[in-house]
Amino acid sequence: MLSDIEFAAFFLFDWNPSVADILAQHPLRFDDTLKIATQAGIRHPGVRGRPQVISIDFVLDTKDQSRPQFAIQVKTSSDPAKPRTIEKLELEQRYGEGKALLGV
Repeated sequence: MLSDIEFAAFFLFDWNPSVADILAQHPLRFDDTLKIATQAGIRHPGVRGRPQVISIDFVLDTKDQSRPQFAIQVKTSSDPAKPRTIEKLELEQRYGEGKALLGV
């Protein structure tokens, strides 16, 4: 886990009997996120000007057949107010929508 809040969230998910598996810091396909960022006009996350792989905080596999898998980002209450956080979440949402449309 990369933060105390992620650590706490992990324990909540682990305690839930509907959760079958927890994947933490699950990487997204770099080529896909780079393409989405370019199309959306959003600067891809990076370090010192070099694009980096984006990860989802958690991907949960569940025993619920109506929703067998879903992704969760864990943020503090002040994070979503930051414009850059909104851009990053937008990239992740578009990535997930694209995968859902492809049935992946």
